[in-house]
Amino acid sequence: MMVTLMNFQMIETEALHLPREDRVRLVEKLLNSLGKTSTSLDSEWLNEAKHRAEDIDAGRVSLIEGNKVLEKARKKLK
Repeated sequence: MMVTLMNFQMIETEALHLPREDRVRLVEKLLNSLGKTSTSLDSEWLNEAKHRAEDIDAGRVSLIEGNKVLEKARKKLK
């Protein structure tokens, strides 16, 4: 489970550093990979992803590297 979490966080960190257009394309591909779901739900997730991408691009949020997140979590668990 920890390896999967580390892989996920590494992928997430890298994905968040992609240009906005690439992040939107990635979100669309990931949503499509889930199969048929509610159109309104797909639209809501796509809007959420776009808002998050805009927040990152505008500097309203800061990104934290996955390994730093894991390190902080491990310290809290001790």
